Amino acid sequence: MTYEKKCFIEPEDILSVRFRCTNCGAMLTVPLNQISSAKLQVIVASPCSQCDKDSGFSYGTSEMESFIRFNMMLSRLAEVMKGRNLQYGFEVKCADD
Repeated sequence: MTYEKKCFIEPEDILSVRFRCTNCGAMLTVPLNQISSAKLQVIVASPCSQCDKDSGFSYGTSEMESFIRFNMMLSRLAEVMKGRNLQYGFEVKCADD
């Protein structure tokens, strides 16, 4: 018999988002309750505060707008789902046992 482990998280399990520079590894964690469109634009469009490497996002692009919209919705998702007769979750990579 074969078993497959699946791991899911629900919206209320998501507490913050992490931004990590792929060049130097510097990280910034922002709690979901502190996310705003203006704050996200500054974080995402600014070069890394440690190594000055550009993120690859620019103000006014469709990619930036999509990324901002996704994060704004993510910050409200637990509230939107509260009291609904529907459970919603994300499948995530499980930690190796």
